[in-house]
Amino acid sequence: MSDGAPFRDRLLDLLGSPAGRARLFEPLERVTSSSTARDPAALRDRFSQELLRVGGEVHDLTGAPDLRGALGEILRGLVPSSEGTAARPQAAFDRDPVWEKLPEPSALLLEAGFDSVDVAAGDSRAIKKLAGATVGITIADLALAETGSILQLDRPWRARSISLLPPVHLVIVPEGRLLGGFEDLFEAAAGHLGGSSGYMTLITGPSRTADIEKVLTIGVHGPGKVAAALVS
Repeated sequence: MSDGAPFRDRLLDLLGSPAGRARLFEPLERVTSSSTARDPAALRDRFSQELLRVGGEVHDLTGAPDLRGALGEILRGLVPSSEGTAARPQAAFDRDPVWEKLPEPSALLLEAGFDSVDVAAGDSRAIKKLAGATVGITIADLALAETGSILQLDRPWRARSISLLPPVHLVIVPEGRLLGGFEDLFEAAAGHLGGSSGYMTLITGPSRTADIEKVLTIGVHGPGKVAAALVS
């Protein structure tokens, strides 16, 4: 049967023939890498523009002479008003190995005014702990300049809910993990997907919905604030 035959005919031919004798769909050419500019400065600018466009917050700390001080300033800006309560706010962070190259997060949080919450992947009390945290801090597995998105994969050092339950999500984006377009992202992430527990979360700005009477509401299904800190 001709490859140009109608879909119905090709489907019937496929169902009535031995496996492999007919093709239901035309083969696609391999998707090539994105043509989005790969210049680091251009990627940072595009990522920042796109994340700001959807209501996120961006801090470009690449090349910062005092990274510890800069991160501390960001964290202090996330401390909620203590009016009416004596309790210190809580913050949780993942255990990405990249932290070894960055300022120690527990000390940063303590200096900024937070109590650190220890939450490991698989922790049976993770949801309860994170529900009481003000800030969830993660390191992006990958980030996408084209849409200002953050990619989080299934990792043994990260509880799934850390970027979902706290009302504020602070994500650290190493410059080397910032990609151009979706073609680059799926190519880079392909080897980490699949298996019994594999998942991929794509985060683009604060949670928002207009399900109720088409009124836009921020922070219903996830953090109402997403801030990204780009680091070298």
